[in-house]
Amino acid sequence: MADISTLQAMYEYQKLEKSNEEEYIVRGATMFCGDGEKECVLNLPEDHVEKTSDNRPLITIKDSKNGKNVEGFGYCKALKGPCTPDLSDWSNKNVDNLMKLYDNSTQEYEYAVTRSATAKCSNGNFYVIFTSSGQVLSLI
Repeated sequence: MADISTLQAMYEYQKLEKSNEEEYIVRGATMFCGDGEKECVLNLPEDHVEKTSDNRPLITIKDSKNGKNVEGFGYCKALKGPCTPDLSDWSNKNVDNLMKLYDNSTQEYEYAVTRSATAKCSNGNFYVIFTSSGQVLSLI
């Protein structure tokens, strides 16, 4: 039988996932650009306080900046050279019932980001999509 901490972690994970029927994105999520050659890992230098049960910080729609959150996708077909992403804010498909997180850099509350969110890169005609949410559920 599972111990109390495992059950609590499972409950919190389900609460996050079911709040809008999509997973929230956390630091360590992977993403892909159609103009790039490889996936990129989302970074979050500064936490927004809200975290998952496994202590992974959630991101906001503003966490899409080159060099701060997104390092690049290798070779860029649009630039015909190294990728230097210039992404828009993340755009959620539906904001009903989404969490809002306080963002210290903007001094405002911003929407959390879900797995179906996209960001447009101004270097080409492609959107960046998430290939994983970054969330990990451990039952150990």
